[in-house]
Amino acid sequence: MANILIVDDDELHLDIYEGILKDLGHEITFVTRGAVAVEAALADPPDLIIMDIQMPEMSGFEAMRRMRQEDTLKNTPILAATVVADPKSYDEIYESGATGYISKPIDAKQLISRLQEMLS
Repeated sequence: MANILIVDDDELHLDIYEGILKDLGHEITFVTRGAVAVEAALADPPDLIIMDIQMPEMSGFEAMRRMRQEDTLKNTPILAATVVADPKSYDEIYESGATGYISKPIDAKQLISRLQEMLS
């Protein structure tokens, strides 16, 4: 199964991801800050990253931009997770380096479907 890095500052969302993904057999690493996510991804490049967009200190947008500057992370799929339904935000999600996005609150079936697409 896949090594997945999950970046979210909300403990409730981390619990939701864990409940869904551990049952599927994925190895999961959780971090709660964008800067820590960049460091973690460089130290142990994941197969896929799930990135919250709205976080304190460093946004998910900035974390994705920094990751995409690194050779080891240029092609790593990134699934952006957002509560924002603004078309400008979706543009920025892709411009920042996301491969796709998922809306919050997280729907288990949608998450599993997106992960299968991105990991195949």
